[in-house]
Amino acid sequence: MSLTPLQMDQVRTKVSYSEVDLPYNGYMDILAKVTRLSGNILRGQLQKYSTQQNIEFNDDYVQELETAADQKFLELQSSLDVKKVAQENWDQSNSETVRNMEEKIQDVMPQLEDIKDSLQSRTSRVRELYDSVSKVNNELEVLLEGRTSLTASKSQWEKELGAELTEKLIGQNYLRKTGSNGEEKYRVYDNFTKGPNELRHTNKAIKIDIERLSEELGTYKNKWLKDAGIFSQMTSALRDEMSKRDLDLQQAEDEDEEMEDDDEPEDEPEDDESEDENMLEEEQVGETAEQAEEGSEEQGEEPIEEEAETKGSQKEIDSESTPGS
Repeated sequence: MSLTPLQMDQVRTKVSYSEVDLPYNGYMDILAKVTRLSGNILRGQLQKYSTQQNIEFNDDYVQELETAADQKFLELQSSLDVKKVAQENWDQSNSETVRNMEEKIQDVMPQLEDIKDSLQSRTSRVRELYDSVSKVNNELEVLLEGRTSLTASKSQWEKELGAELTEKLIGQNYLRKTGSNGEEKYRVYDNFTKGPNELRHTNKAIKIDIERLSEELGTYKNKWLKDAGIFSQMTSALRDEMSKRDLDLQQAEDEDEEMEDDDEPEDEPEDDESEDENMLEEEQVGETAEQAEEGSEEQGEEPIEEEAETKGSQKEIDSESTPGS
C-alpha cells in the first residue's frame, strides 16, 4: 500500500525532528534479554529457549551478559550526564539571554512607549474615520431616498464648482443665501441621486429634442408662409374681381333707374321686383366679399375648403348677376 503525499510529508517531518537515543535503546535490549532468560529458567524452559535463540547457556554466556549490561549502563549514564550538562547550558544561555534582554529593554522602553502611543493614536484616527464613513453612508442613503438639501460656504462652492458657475447659480436663485451667527452660506435643495454621466446624457437628449423641434417649427413656418403668399394672391385677385362686379352692379342700377323713368305706372310692380332682385344681388355680393376676407384670414387651417368656397361664391355671383344685367 503506497503512502499518500501527506503521509510521506508527515514521515519526513517525524524523522527530521525525532531524536534516537541509542544508549537507552541498547540498555533496554540487554535488560530484555536478561528478563526473557530469567523467565524461561523459572518456568523450566531453558532448553527450549536455548534452542530457539541458538545459544549455549553456561558461565561464559552469563559473564557476557553481565559485561554487556554494565557497558550499556555506563553508556546510558554517560548519555544522561551529557544531556544534563546540555540542559544546564541551555538554561544558563536562556538566563543570560533574558538578563541581556532586560538590560537592553530599559533603553528601548521609551521607544516602545512612543510606538504604543502612536499605535493608539492611529487606532483612534481609524475609529474616527470609520465613524465618518458611517455618517457618509447614512447621508448617501438619505440622498437616495429623494430630494435633500446641501449647505456650504461660498468659498467651498467656488472651490468645487468654480467662481463663474457659482455666481451663475446664485444669480439664477439655485443657490439660496442662508446663514446663522453671521456666517454666509448658500443652500441648494435638489435630488442628488443622479450621477454626472446620467445628467450629461439627459442634457444631451434634451438638446437633441430642442433641435428637432426647432427644425420642425422652421419647416412648418416656411410652409405656412408659402401657403399664406398663395392665399394672399388669391385674395387680391378676388378683391379685384369683386370691384369689377361692384361696377357692373352700379351700372345695372343706373340702367334700372333710367328704365323706371321711361316705364308707365302700370309697370311699377315689375320695377319693384327688379329693385328687389338688385338688392338681393348686392347682399349676396357683400356676403361673398366677407366670406372671401374670412377665408384669407383662416387660410393656414383649411386652404382647400376656402378655395372651393371662393370658387362657389364666384359662380353664384356670375349666375345671379347675369339675369339682372
